[in-house]
Amino acid sequence: MNETYLSVLNRVNELTGVDILKKTRSRKAVEARSLFYYYLSICLKASDNEISDFLMYYNNKTHRTTVLYGVKMFEIYQKYNSNLSAWLNDLMTAGIQAGSTA
Repeated sequence: MNETYLSVLNRVNELTGVDILKKTRSRKAVEARSLFYYYLSICLKASDNEISDFLMYYNNKTHRTTVLYGVKMFEIYQKYNSNLSAWLNDLMTAGIQAGSTA
C-alpha cells in the first residue's frame, strides 16, 4: 500500500506545485493535502489511520482526525478552487489504484 500512497503523493505534489509534507498552513498547501486525503480515503478506500501512519513514516505528524477533517472539507474547497476538481479527475484517470506498484 505504501507504494500506492507514495505514487499519489508524488502526483498530487506535481499537479499542485506544493510539497504537502512541508509544514505550512498556506491555503494552497491545505487544499493540496485535502485532495490527497480525499483521494486516498474515498477513491482508494484507505482508512484515516492508514493515511496518518503513512505520513508519520515521512516524519509528518498528521493525526487521524486531521485526515478526517481534510476529507470533510474537500468538497467545500472545491467550490472555491476549480482546479481541485480537475486535479481529482486527473488522479482518477491516472489509474493509480490500491495495490498498484507504479
